[in-house]
Amino acid sequence: MTEHLSTPQLQRSRWVPLAVLAAFVAPILVAWWFAILHPEAAPPRQLNHGELIHPPIDLAAVLAGAALTKLKLAPAEWGLVYFGAGPCANECVSHVELLATIRGLLGAQGARVHVAALVDSLPSTPTGQFITIVDRGARILLAREAAARSGSMRESGVVIVDSQYLAMMIFSADAPPANIKEDLKRLLRGSAIR
Repeated sequence: MTEHLSTPQLQRSRWVPLAVLAAFVAPILVAWWFAILHPEAAPPRQLNHGELIHPPIDLAAVLAGAALTKLKLAPAEWGLVYFGAGPCANECVSHVELLATIRGLLGAQGARVHVAALVDSLPSTPTGQFITIVDRGARILLAREAAARSGSMRESGVVIVDSQYLAMMIFSADAPPANIKEDLKRLLRGSAIR
């Protein structure tokens, strides 16, 4: 006994394979349209939280005294540098201790991160947990160069410096620590020497 399909059922059964095919082909065509024909239509996606400094600041050349070379960065090592006006007093110390905590949370990779403070004068209390670099001119130049290249002026902040003393990224002093850690982890992973 064979079933005979009525005309509406027959027409519906013809459309089902076309609908299935369209469900698979349509996303591919939309992706192709965005990627090849109109890439400007897709919103830009940025993975980093800090502001990229473009072009990076060559600190060894720009900061006449090459103050930040005191960090002694080896290849594949990074510097987390807090900069701020005045001495490294309570606020500065708390910011730099937070950076040291971020370094500790990176586990074994944290050994490749050096923490420093670039300030205008000596702190009233000694700070042994991080390098304190006293160079008012270097601090002013760093703030000015970072503002010119990132587009925002900061009296204080945090820069990420690579082993060639290039300031790559800048954060405001009150940036969420998780954002700094995430960007730093990405840089450490990308620069690992194998």
